[in-house]
Amino acid sequence: QDLKYSLAELESIVKPIFIRNVQQSVKTSPAQEVSGAKKFVSYLLDSDEYIVSIATGGWGETAKIKLDSAGFETEKLAIMSSNDHYSRIKIMELAKSIINQIDNYPVTYFGDAEWDLEACKELAINVVIVGDRVNHYQRIQDFNCLDTALSFVK
Repeated sequence: QDLKYSLAELESIVKPIFIRNVQQSVKTSPAQEVSGAKKFVSYLLDSDEYIVSIATGGWGETAKIKLDSAGFETEKLAIMSSNDHYSRIKIMELAKSIINQIDNYPVTYFGDAEWDLEACKELAINVVIVGDRVNHYQRIQDFNCLDTALSFVK
């Protein structure tokens, strides 16, 4: 069956509406950080030891809106998203490439879903699960204990 619109045309129609809806949503109900995440990310950004990159399967514009709403310093973050590629694994590779520009820097990925584990296994990336949706030997409930979160960073 022939589609009336191409994927690019559909995106150009849907994306602005979706962005507007997310903007309206966070005005009435701001996004909430995983407890301790802002402090953790700020610590990493302020340190000379770490590079921070974000990979999301969503659009970069809405990721930034949500992160801004939750109080993150988004101007300091490199955000790779579906704007950059349609494949989540490729998005993760792009985020990793920002980090690996510096002497094959070790990478640690924080995620909360089964696909995060699978993608990190495929990409040979150290992974830490946040929350209790997935069981993994490296898991934290939240970022409230900086030392515990950092102990998994390689």
